[in-house]
Amino acid sequence: MEDRREEFRSANPYTVEGDRPGPDSPRARLPVPHRQVWAALQDGLRNLPRVRETIIWCGEGWKWSWQYSYGDRQLAFLLPSDKGVSAALVVDDDLMEVWMEREEVRPKIRELVTCSEAKGASRRCWTPVLDVDTARDFLDAAKALLDVIRSH
Repeated sequence: MEDRREEFRSANPYTVEGDRPGPDSPRARLPVPHRQVWAALQDGLRNLPRVRETIIWCGEGWKWSWQYSYGDRQLAFLLPSDKGVSAALVVDDDLMEVWMEREEVRPKIRELVTCSEAKGASRRCWTPVLDVDTARDFLDAAKALLDVIRSH
C-alpha cells in the first residue's frame, strides 16, 4: 500500500507551494476519468453540515490537499493526482471502535484502518478512490465519522 500511496503523491499536479489552486480546479485539471470521482467526493464532503473546506500545503509529500474539518477537528482530506483521486479519513483513536461498529463503514473502508498512518492520537486512513462506488463508500464512512464526532 505504501508504494501505491507514493505513486499517488508523486502525481499530484499541484506542486508549487506558493501557487494555491482554486477550490474547484481539480474538476478541470484532473484527467477526465477522475473528474467525476473528485466532484462526487468534493460535493459530498462540502454538503456535510458545518464541515469546512480548506486548501492547504501539506509539505513536499502530499503537496496541495483539500482538508475538510468539523470545528477544530480534521475529518478528511482529498488528494488530487494524475493517477486518480485519493482520500483519507482522520479518525481519533478514542473514536475508532465506535466508528468501526457503524454499518455505514463498509468492509473495504474497514480494511484501510489496518494500514493507516498513526498521527498522534489519530489515524489517517488513506485510500485510492478510482470509481464512484468507492467514493460513495468513503462518503458514507465520513458521514458516520461525523455522527460519532458529534455524539462525543
